[in-house]
Amino acid sequence: MKMLTRAAALATVATLSLSTVFPTTSFARSTVGQGQYETLDFHVINANQQNISGARVICIDPDGKVLRSGITNKKGDWTCRIPLQPDPRFDEAREMGIITAMAVAKGYNESVVFEVPVVNQAQQPITMEPIRPNRRNEPTYALGNLHRHDILKMVDDYAKQLKLKKQPPVAGEQGYSAWGPDIQK
Repeated sequence: MKMLTRAAALATVATLSLSTVFPTTSFARSTVGQGQYETLDFHVINANQQNISGARVICIDPDGKVLRSGITNKKGDWTCRIPLQPDPRFDEAREMGIITAMAVAKGYNESVVFEVPVVNQAQQPITMEPIRPNRRNEPTYALGNLHRHDILKMVDDYAKQLKLKKQPPVAGEQGYSAWGPDIQK
């Protein structure tokens, strides 16, 4: 709950203080990686899959600092370049960072997406719910668009570090067996 409260505060401050003359705004960063940047494409839509133009997308680094902010175009898209701060949890998968993205738009509740992957040409959808009278209106949240191969490699890496044993294969499953809780002897 504290994260959403802080996120809502950041959205309010960013929305009130950022000029709409310059739709993309860069902010100071507490820790910059090796100087490598990755391009992220955001697509903001409503629950009916309709594009939301004029939405502000706010990118927040793992330390809670605002990295970038910008406004979606007529197609609901906004593209930005984010400094890569590699996340060691994904070392075995590929060099990837993680940020939090937040979207605010007129007529919609705020939407927060956690664990957005920072990799080249990443595409992250953000779905927003309309504000409705006589209903509970509050921010929605989701997990980022992480690729299943990255998750598989991450799980394998940690299971191998702990020397866990694989479970027996499931009939009909080709080439995959889930890790179990037992440790190899």
